[in-house]
Amino acid sequence: MNPEFPLKVLHKELELSDQDARRDEDKFPVIAISNWKLDASKTNRGIFLQRNDPDKEGLKETGKTIFESIFISSIYKPSKKEIKIPENFAEIYLEIFQAQQKKIKKTEESEERIIRENFFGLRDFYYLIKMIGYDLKDKKEKDRKKKCSKQEILEIVFQSFLRNFGGAPKQFFDEIIQTIIKKIWLLE
Repeated sequence: MNPEFPLKVLHKELELSDQDARRDEDKFPVIAISNWKLDASKTNRGIFLQRNDPDKEGLKETGKTIFESIFISSIYKPSKKEIKIPENFAEIYLEIFQAQQKKIKKTEESEERIIRENFFGLRDFYYLIKMIGYDLKDKKEKDRKKKCSKQEILEIVFQSFLRNFGGAPKQFFDEIIQTIIKKIWLLE
């Protein structure tokens, strides 16, 4: 399979001959999720869903809802400062989203992209919030305490961040790591 055309494998599955189209047992739904843009041959065979760029308020609300839903069945609830984690990461995610659109490494001879445009998506943000929430909940339940220390929160946050936003060059994250430390450390 050519790495430039990873969605090419869908063509055969999306095409039905006239004979196949008449038999109900040969019909089946196809759901494909991709960060690649669909070409005309795929959009003619199905529904194309494209999300707009995220906005800060929508991300904050979604992150907070995901985070709080994790603690519904637990006797340990997130503290007021822990509730701010998804809100802070909504802002951090927007910084990452905007930075990846324009991060270019300039050398004397040429300009080179540090990271591919749209390398990180909303899925990475959602799973980051889920991982932080579940790890925080597990820590509280295991240690039987209502509150985690800043150090414990930082460890959970960094482990989750590196797991969900790894794979980019170090220079891409230098400023963002400093922002995370400030926002999490200053939680009150």
